Amino acid sequence: MCLAVVLFAGMTFTSCGKKSEADLLLGKWSVTSVSTTIDGVNVEKKIEGSEYMYYTFTSDGKYAEEVNVAGENWSATGKWVLENGKQLTLTIGEGYQVDEWFYTITELTSSKLTLKGEEGETMYLTKAK
Repeated sequence: MCLAVVLFAGMTFTSCGKKSEADLLLGKWSVTSVSTTIDGVNVEKKIEGSEYMYYTFTSDGKYAEEVNVAGENWSATGKWVLENGKQLTLTIGEGYQVDEWFYTITELTSSKLTLKGEEGETMYLTKAK
């Protein structure tokens, strides 16, 4: 009986532990705005109205993006890798036709994600419902 109580208590405390960054990243995210600096001026593009940008991250290391912004409409799928809980790499393609994007996660909670790209752009995302 004591063993059962100890095992149950151990499982309860383990399941209530903090989620890893990779676990927090999973799911569908909606880009709310993108900002960058052009000629020393910060420029922000809000994604609103009929425009959308979605990123979906799955537990098997795959991701999908759906974009409809400024008259451009496309979708793509690829792979994602998260290193050190902060360095996110998105890869599309295989062999010699590979495109990679590198981001630093500057904020990640269960509802907010902020990605800073290597070109200086920043994407602000919220968890899609």
